[in-house]
Amino acid sequence: MRSTRPRRILGKARLSPRPRIELGDFFQSKPLPTAIRCIAYTQPPVPPYTGDQKKEFEPGTYFGPVEAYLHTADFVTVLVGGSWINVWKHAGSSPEYGDVGIDYAKRIPMR
Repeated sequence: MRSTRPRRILGKARLSPRPRIELGDFFQSKPLPTAIRCIAYTQPPVPPYTGDQKKEFEPGTYFGPVEAYLHTADFVTVLVGGSWINVWKHAGSSPEYGDVGIDYAKRIPMR
């Protein structure tokens, strides 16, 4: 049986649908060092993008609980401890999967 998950294109990151986030969820940054970095900012990623970078998470770092979250056209970002952290970036749309993008961090349901 074929998987319904978007397929990996050679040399490119696996695309995944927009994450469903609930307050209280935790996330884990990518476990292995990659070019995709999980970074905390002072403001959410909305124009005019005035937020400053606060810190970059090491690979495999857990963070949470989610206090708030924001879905924009380009990003899904969560508020944790006063910092806005991008956890997903839009890469395209398809009729089959809807919005798909690149995960910066993986959601870890704690329920």
